[in-house]
Amino acid sequence: MTARVEYVGFAVRGSAREYALRVWQGDAGPHDFTLAIPTQAFLSRRVLYQDGPAICFLKLQRELVACAVGLPPPQLGVTDSDLEEYRIAHTPPPRSHLTSSLNLLRAPLVGGRRPDPSRRDAARLLR
Repeated sequence: MTARVEYVGFAVRGSAREYALRVWQGDAGPHDFTLAIPTQAFLSRRVLYQDGPAICFLKLQRELVACAVGLPPPQLGVTDSDLEEYRIAHTPPPRSHLTSSLNLLRAPLVGGRRPDPSRRDAARLLR
């Protein structure tokens, strides 16, 4: 059975930011869930504030899939491993030096010459 998950909002309570999510599943009424991320995770910059709802959404989705029958508990905590999993999945791969060099070769000629990579105007052209 498919479920629709809706973000309701958040509140700061004690030492956590609590995110409220609502699940609509089949013909049953809504089921409310609260997922908490420790405030320290934000303050230590392991998590960005704007990523909080997405982290909780993904955690709740995993919990719903894991519960073959019934629903997960209405109060869930986001663990350090949940945060690390999100960080790994959403960190872009590092740009290689080769990619930057190829972009420089594709850069348009400026005054009949390609821009010098050590100059500011070259960095602007590489974006």
